[in-house]
Amino acid sequence: MTRRVLALLSVLALLAAACGPEATETAGEATNDAADKVDARDADADAEAEADDGTEALADMPAEVQNADLVGLSGTLVDNEFPPEVDQCMGAELLKQPSVALDLVTAGSNPQLDALSLDTQLAVFEILGDCAGPELLGEFFAAEFARGADMVETSDELGACFGQAATDDDGPYMMVGLATIGDDMAPRPEAQPATIDALTECVNGSVIADSLLENMTSDPTFAAAADLDCISSSYENADLRPLWTAFVTNPNADFDTLPADVTAPIVSPIFDCVSIGQVMAAEAAASGVTLSNETIACIDDAARSTGLMDSFLLGTEPDADEFGAIVLDCLSPEELSQVGG
Repeated sequence: MTRRVLALLSVLALLAAACGPEATETAGEATNDAADKVDARDADADAEAEADDGTEALADMPAEVQNADLVGLSGTLVDNEFPPEVDQCMGAELLKQPSVALDLVTAGSNPQLDALSLDTQLAVFEILGDCAGPELLGEFFAAEFARGADMVETSDELGACFGQAATDDDGPYMMVGLATIGDDMAPRPEAQPATIDALTECVNGSVIADSLLENMTSDPTFAAAADLDCISSSYENADLRPLWTAFVTNPNADFDTLPADVTAPIVSPIFDCVSIGQVMAAEAAASGVTLSNETIACIDDAARSTGLMDSFLLGTEPDADEFGAIVLDCLSPEELSQVGG
């Protein structure tokens, strides 16, 4: 804007010179008036810039905020997992929100999410979203989730999904929810729907299948016993929303204490696609005993028909004697002699 005004003044000056003394005087007055206005505009712009960088806002804040390390506090709140420039950005943005900064400072030198109001939590993570961007956010939340979920491995796809969810309209609620779960606490009710939606979308059946396949193929026993195509197809359309709802509302619940209808989408495909007989055969082979294909099939059939699988699905350990009896009933005389010998 200033350059455009100065250019206009230059044109006026040229016109004044061309029009003679009287025109020059008039143009000179106009030039002076315009220059005064430009100076006033520049002063206003400088004042606005000063306010934008937090200088003016800082002077109006309480002393405890003025003296606080907002950069350090914001970094601590997100586990110092982001580059320094993100923390610097968050500190600068907090200066523009005095009430949020004061709430954060009041929470102490090591602020915990549950010590902050929901409005402050949402504001802090909205600032984080603006400063970090979807890629860093996705990497952070994917890694955090994978650390707390043994079943899931982090991946670029998981990170991209979480990054997208973090930048959606409900992104701050989702980020608050996942961060709260990371502190082994259930998110506030307002943050739970967005968190459940993100987990259902991002940690879907295909992600679970990929992680299981990676683990199984690294274990020779399960690699031989599992039908990998069966696992992939069984999990592909699995409805995991009930599982993630239970997880979000009670992050500390043990998996085997959850209702069967919640755990079934995870557990059922394992027993449908993994041969218990093959697992037992691998264990027996390690002791020098070879189980026939007929014995392996017998163990699989018996495990299903006797309710052994149901006991797993219900989250209860099967009786060791009962399981042993199933195996022994399936062994041939030759195999029994090898076991007994």
